[in-house]
Amino acid sequence: MKKLFLSLCAICAVLSAPRQISAENYEIANITSNMSVYKADDGTVHGLDNLKDGNFETKFWSSAAQATDQYILVDLGSVQPLQEINLYFASGDQPTAAKVEISNDNSQYEELVRFSQGDIDGASTNYLYSCSALNKEAQYIRFSLTAASNSWFQMTEIQIPIPDAKAPSRTITVSVNDASMGIAYIGNEGTLSATAEGPIVLTAKANPGFAFNNWTLNGTIVSQASELIDNTEGDKEYVANFAPAPYDDFCTPAATTGGNKRAQSKGEILNAEGVMEGSTLVFTPSGSTAYQAWSNRNDMIKVESGATFDLKVTYGTKGWDDLSVFQMTSSDEYSLIYGPYKGAWAEGASTTDLFNNINAASDQATADATNGTITFPITIPQEVATGNAIVIRFIIHGSDLSDNPCATGIGELNYCDYVFYVEKGKPVITAKADPSNGGTVAINDGSFSETATLAVEENGSCVLKAQPAENYEFIGWYDASDTQVGTDLEYTVSNITESATYTAKFEFVEPKYILTYEVKGSGYVEVWSGDTWSESTKPGDFVNPAGEKYELNAELPYKGKVYIFAFPVGENTLDSIVVNGKNMTNDELFRNYGDIEHTVESNLHIKAVFTGDDIVNGVESTLYDNVKIHSIKGGINIIAESTTVKIYNMNGACIKSVNVNGTESVSVPAGIYAVVINGGKACKVLVK
Repeated sequence: MKKLFLSLCAICAVLSAPRQISAENYEIANITSNMSVYKADDGTVHGLDNLKDGNFETKFWSSAAQATDQYILVDLGSVQPLQEINLYFASGDQPTAAKVEISNDNSQYEELVRFSQGDIDGASTNYLYSCSALNKEAQYIRFSLTAASNSWFQMTEIQIPIPDAKAPSRTITVSVNDASMGIAYIGNEGTLSATAEGPIVLTAKANPGFAFNNWTLNGTIVSQASELIDNTEGDKEYVANFAPAPYDDFCTPAATTGGNKRAQSKGEILNAEGVMEGSTLVFTPSGSTAYQAWSNRNDMIKVESGATFDLKVTYGTKGWDDLSVFQMTSSDEYSLIYGPYKGAWAEGASTTDLFNNINAASDQATADATNGTITFPITIPQEVATGNAIVIRFIIHGSDLSDNPCATGIGELNYCDYVFYVEKGKPVITAKADPSNGGTVAINDGSFSETATLAVEENGSCVLKAQPAENYEFIGWYDASDTQVGTDLEYTVSNITESATYTAKFEFVEPKYILTYEVKGSGYVEVWSGDTWSESTKPGDFVNPAGEKYELNAELPYKGKVYIFAFPVGENTLDSIVVNGKNMTNDELFRNYGDIEHTVESNLHIKAVFTGDDIVNGVESTLYDNVKIHSIKGGINIIAESTTVKIYNMNGACIKSVNVNGTESVSVPAGIYAVVINGGKACKVLVK
């Protein structure tokens, strides 16, 4: 049986010597990069194709220092199931930090993992870094540098093992490194072991105040995603590892190697409301990290959600660089709350420029150039739940951050992170719409959107509101366990003591679209479910109705196709036909084949104008004082004196022509006919 996932020992044994790519790996269709290629003095070109030749003695070698966002992009040629991604590096010029992402369209990417140079194995495995692809599917795999380095870059191979479609039956168990920090389960919460074939889903969930770090198998990290999908053979015992300090989840900006690193010398929390008793309020950054990356991670300031305070920072009287202040709730959720303020970067400029620019800005920050201090009013968001961290990041930078607190390769960058731990947060109620296009939700008097959140007082209440979208109906409100808790559009949640999520479910209902038409002149329109057109029909060969005919006010098939015909009576002609406001009279297909194909996405209204007098509908019609026409069973009865009467079928063909003096009964099959009097006025007659 084919192995799905080589153990580290097996990798060491199989890959200890150069070899050709195994049939167990996908064939790589193409590799591209934005890195330059090194050409040696002997003429050897260390190009990208070396990464897919199966030879660990050849390599790709860049010709310049590593830079953030440089990448190598692998194209498998089509979307394929993935289990594992293996990257092999050279003994030198390895990446300082990097990430692996996957995509189906080379546009939207999903990040799998980030790693650093210390995660790369040694010579026995050809300097392998291997990561799980979580049993996902992708066509494109992108390896990107997330930090700059003065070293060039070398890599020997990229291999993507082909997984079996379905792993054999095996037993998977989960546990955690510390039960006080979080839980792990298989499928449903509380399940710690499962025996099954195929993919088995493992989930890790951190308790408030802690963060998920990684999954390990026999002590080796196999994934940093909280959801892990195992589709490999063999019994396994996975461990979910958690850690305190949610600050560990925040990104780390990085500077270039040159220039000065100006730092803060003091930080103070003043005028505080909602800061928990016992929290340290004055910090003095010290040591080597104070000039590059200081934080109070080991002494976080404990706050209530909604806390307010002033953050006063002593910077120093020489304001050489620019300054930006961010408020962050995670690496992906942040906002620039102050700045960027321009410093005295230009040579010869006044070092008080930074302080002057802060005081001149239209925000609430204030600066004192004499003492080198800057004060920022701060508010902790109400919606932040207990156990989360809020970071106020004070960044001094010599080059542009592009409003990104996670930027790397920035000139003369120094930052201080003031970390606040939400010890007491208000319960947060979240309302979601499912599906997202099925409707919108709101809480209390908030605006309607796909998702709504509200922080409420403990033991308080709120009203959830649902608003179905067009063609959807509201099914009900459901809690986190997918239990229906209400069927009214408005649902009141009372005695709230903890955060919770409620989902408004909507169901699509096919709309009812109605056919209407208005006709002027001697002619009529019909709408059918089909026509007689085929691939062999030539332009000029008019087609006929087929399938089901739709009468006036009939309900039409949602998003179905209908076919519109226009029939003049006698010698009359069609002047115009307008379908839902669009003039189709000169439509090429209509002129060539005689009908209009229409997709039903709304009510259908047709306006048609023919030459001649209007056709009068009814069982009996009086066209002239001395002419009466009405239908009889199996025919048409005409009462007139010295009158020429022509009868036309639905296709506009004359089937009868009679001279009437008195009463004349004309036999015709059941159907609808147009009766024309003396070549002029006409009426429509239904014969049953």
